[in-house]
Amino acid sequence: MSVERFTDAIVLRVLTQALATPQRVCLRVDDAVYMISDVARLAVAVAQRLSRLHVPHRSVALCGENSLTFLGVFLGARLCDLQVQVLNPQWPEATLRQTIHDLEPGLFLAKPAHTHLPVARPLADVLPVDDTDPVDFQPWLARAREVALRDTPFYTGFTSGSGGVAKGFTRDEASWLASFRLDAGEYGLGPGDTVLCPGHVAHSLFLYALLRGVYAGAEVATTQTARTSWLIDAVATRPRGVVFAVPTQLRLLLNSGLRQAAGAQGLRLVLSSGAKLPPSWRAQLQARFPAAGLREFYGSSELSYIAMAPADARCPADSVGRALPGVDVRILDDQDQACAVGVSGRIFVHSPLRFMGYARARGATDLGAMPVLDDALGTGDSGYLDAEGFLYITGRSDRMMSVAGRNLHPEAIEHVLVKCPGVEAACVLSVPDRLRGERPVAVVLPSQAGSLQRQSLIAQAAEWLPAYAIPQRYFVCHAWPQTLSQKTDVTRLRQALEAGELEPLP
Repeated sequence: MSVERFTDAIVLRVLTQALATPQRVCLRVDDAVYMISDVARLAVAVAQRLSRLHVPHRSVALCGENSLTFLGVFLGARLCDLQVQVLNPQWPEATLRQTIHDLEPGLFLAKPAHTHLPVARPLADVLPVDDTDPVDFQPWLARAREVALRDTPFYTGFTSGSGGVAKGFTRDEASWLASFRLDAGEYGLGPGDTVLCPGHVAHSLFLYALLRGVYAGAEVATTQTARTSWLIDAVATRPRGVVFAVPTQLRLLLNSGLRQAAGAQGLRLVLSSGAKLPPSWRAQLQARFPAAGLREFYGSSELSYIAMAPADARCPADSVGRALPGVDVRILDDQDQACAVGVSGRIFVHSPLRFMGYARARGATDLGAMPVLDDALGTGDSGYLDAEGFLYITGRSDRMMSVAGRNLHPEAIEHVLVKCPGVEAACVLSVPDRLRGERPVAVVLPSQAGSLQRQSLIAQAAEWLPAYAIPQRYFVCHAWPQTLSQKTDVTRLRQALEAGELEPLP
C-alpha cells in the first residue's frame, strides 16, 4: 500500500491497512484503545447488515458520539455506497426532527434517546451481536475499490443547528480525496503521528481530522467528554501530536500555561481553521510550542481549503495566506468586475475541492442562493488581495453595516477590540440610528484579570479606527454564547441585547 496514492476510498484504505498491520493502534476515545482491525471488522459487519436492509434514497442519517461505533457505522455505510448524513446529538430535538423532515433520509440510526423520531432505528440494529465472530474482508475489497470513483453523494454535514435551522452541505468522496492530496505536502501525516481531534465529528473539521488521520495510517485520539482539559492532557502526553482545532480551543490551550519542553516529542503541528487566529495568539503559540509547526487555514464547508497562512515572516500577520495550488481566488465588486489590488470586494473561489451542493430531500442537492459566477462560488465573505497574492478577510457580507453612507465590517472592529487589555472576546452589532442609518455597538467578554472602562476602550479603538467606526456604547456578557462549531453566536448576542439582558459598561 502506497501512502502517496489518493484515489483509494477511505474504507478501502482501512481494509488494506487492517490486512497489512492488524494490531496497529488506530483510534483512542478517551481511555479506550482500538486497533485498525477493530475498525475494519466493525465496518464490514455493519455493511453486511445494511446490505440486507432496504434503504430508500441511498441515504443514512447518523447521530452518535465520537466513538468506534460512529466510525464503524460511517465506514460500513460507505461500503454499501450510502450517503452518510452526520447529525449532531447535541441539537435540540426540534432541530433533529426538522432536519429529518427536510432531508427524508432512508434510514436514521440513532441513540436510544432519539429512536422515537421519524424513520429512526437504534444504532444497535446494525451492530454485530458478537464481535469475536470471524469476518472475511476479501469479498468487500472490490466494493471498497469502487465507492470513491462514483459521482455519488458521500457525506452531508451541517454548518449550523443552534438556531433551529440546520444547513446541510453534501460532498462526493473525490472532493475529500483531492483535499487529502493537497494537504499532504503541508502536513506530512503518516504512521507515528497522533491526530488530536478535540471536537465532535458532527463538525466537519473534526470529521475531516478523524478520517484524514485514519487514511494516513496515523493514530487518532478524540474524546466524548466536554472537558476543556482533554486537549491539554493530549498535547502533554501524546507523541508527535497533530492538532486540528478552532481558535477558541487553541486559546484554552494557551490559557492552560502548558509549555513544550525542549527536545520533547509532543506537539508537532498545529492546524487552525474556522476563524482567523488573532496575531497575538499565533505569536503566543509559536513561543509556547517552538518545536511545533503552525498552519492557519481559511476555508469553508462548501469549498474546503481556500488559503493557507504559514507562521513565518513570509505571511503578513493579518492575512489568511495565499490560495492553495489549484484554487483560484477572485475579488469582485457589486457589478461582478474584478477589484484592483488592495480593494475589498466579494470573494469568489473556483476550486476542485468544492461541494456538490446544499442537501435537499431524498439525497438531492442544489446551490440554493449561493452566488455563482463562471463556475466560481461566492464564499459570503468580503476581502482583498495584496500585490503578492496574500488574501485578507474584511468580514462577512451579510454582517456588513452602513454607517453615515460608509460600509463597515464589524469584524474589523472586533479585531481591534480583542487587542485591548482585559478583552477576551468581542462582538460588534449594528443598531438603527436616525441620522446615520446604523451605528455599531460592542459586546465584550472581560478576561479574568482587570476591569473594563468604556472610555478606555474608546480611546484604544481610536488608535486604529476612524471615528465613525468606533463604538460609543459597550455591553458585557459573562456567559459568552457559542455555536456548536465554537464560533461566537451572533444571533444569541443580538437577542440578548434587544431583550435588555446585557450589562452596560460604565
